[in-house]
Amino acid sequence: MQRVLPLLLLVAGCTSLAGSFAPNGRLTFPEKPALVEGRARSFDVDGNGAIDFKVDGDTLSYDDDEDGTYDRVYHLGEYDSDQVPHLLLLIDSLPYRFVTERYEAGQWNWFCPPQLVIPPFPSLSEVTFSAIMGAPPMGGAIERYYDKRDNEIHNLYTARAFGYKHPWQRRVDGQLKNYREVGYSYLNPRPWYLAELERAKQTLDASPNRFTSVYIVSSSAMVSRYGRVGLDECLDRVEQLCLQLLYERHGALKITIVSDHGHNLAVSPNFPVAEILGAAGFRVAESIEDPDRDVVPEIDGLVTYFGVHTKRPRAVAEAMLPRPEIQLAMYMEGDSVVVRSRQGAARIERRDGRFRYTPDAANGDVLAFGDLAGRWLTGEEWMEATAHGDWPDAPRRVWEAFHSLVINPADVMFTLHDGHCAGSPSMEKWIDMQSTHGGLNRVNSDAVVLSMVRALPQPVRSRDVLPALFSGSAIEPRGAAVAEDE
Repeated sequence: MQRVLPLLLLVAGCTSLAGSFAPNGRLTFPEKPALVEGRARSFDVDGNGAIDFKVDGDTLSYDDDEDGTYDRVYHLGEYDSDQVPHLLLLIDSLPYRFVTERYEAGQWNWFCPPQLVIPPFPSLSEVTFSAIMGAPPMGGAIERYYDKRDNEIHNLYTARAFGYKHPWQRRVDGQLKNYREVGYSYLNPRPWYLAELERAKQTLDASPNRFTSVYIVSSSAMVSRYGRVGLDECLDRVEQLCLQLLYERHGALKITIVSDHGHNLAVSPNFPVAEILGAAGFRVAESIEDPDRDVVPEIDGLVTYFGVHTKRPRAVAEAMLPRPEIQLAMYMEGDSVVVRSRQGAARIERRDGRFRYTPDAANGDVLAFGDLAGRWLTGEEWMEATAHGDWPDAPRRVWEAFHSLVINPADVMFTLHDGHCAGSPSMEKWIDMQSTHGGLNRVNSDAVVLSMVRALPQPVRSRDVLPALFSGSAIEPRGAAVAEDE
């Protein structure tokens, strides 16, 4: 969502305009099975009323003459991952918890079990896909960011409109053709989502490479605009795409799905960041000339994160914290990152590759880490201990947000309670947010990997997904860099 504000304003002069540009793509495989028996699903692929194809775990069965007896049987496990094509689907906004629900109900069982993926913080698409694809850090956490080096706003929207692609996008084989199409997809996502899935198939079919990657963006619009209904439609159609590809290729294909973040499925009104900063005595600007007053908000899209560039981070945090919508405020103080809520405060430190989270004794344990507080732990130890908790891998993610995730991190980073978002008031004219993301908590951090290559034994960070899947493989997907040592 954070990527499309100016484009929405450009193309949304009337929503019918976006509809007039909607494509007519569709998949040809049946949307639903003709018969479900346990975890086996049977289909009438040619639409003549007779079952001719069955999927049961890793077994594909074809009834060519439709006489009730299967004539050909293929086993997915018999295909060497290094010898068949591999499709990587980067799908925006698929939460782990809902993919897991389907898998446990017997669907998608041609995949290995899904695994939780913890994105960077903030849990926004551009920084997360940069991590997944092993791309260099972005200039800022959003596309319209403040550059500390020259004290001005850098607006990549204009560059995107004229064809600029982020480094991570240059590592992807298939995606929407241009930035205008991205904007249309947010205004009228259903036809665009179907078209993106069809284009994913076309990209794979045309690819001369063993490994092909495709980014699907309109899934984000589906969930943002339609909430759980949109999410279920996304999952239904992804399943349809996978089954069509497996059917056509007799199972001689590996598919991996990776998402960027979770979604909170909460109706989210906009939080007036600039108005509140102004009421607190700050001057909202696009550069910092007066260090005592000037602030540059980092708001974009309608998400549960926003940042502020300022010379007075503590004062900005304290101006915002009394508001009930604010969940956390974070800023650097000396060599520590301070994490504050209305109820508590803590510090995060790093030393020799280890991280320590220490609550302020007077104010309480803001992230409720209990016995973990005060201990120097490696990033992997924090990951293991907190991945399924309320604040997954928070010490490392917060530290990296201020030190290495982007070139120009905000001086104060805020998260909002689910049920609120921050962004331009203009965007609310075009999107009534039914769900969003961006924060540090479990719901916002709920990304997923689902692969036919192998099952991952434990949750992973976004940047470690491809190395974990393809370690020791003859296939070397772009982006599968060696994981950083702890």
